[in-house]
Amino acid sequence: ERKRINLGYFRDEIEAAKAYDRAAMKYHGQFASLNFESEI
Repeated sequence: ERKRINLGYFRDEIEAAKAYDRAAMKYHGQFASLNFESEI
């Protein structure tokens, strides 16, 4: 079952992308599609 997850509000696109990456790793692990692979 798919669910939408609210990651919050961010100052800029970079902070939002980093929050997405953290959530993607938490929920999808090695199969996550990341914006900044080198920072995780």
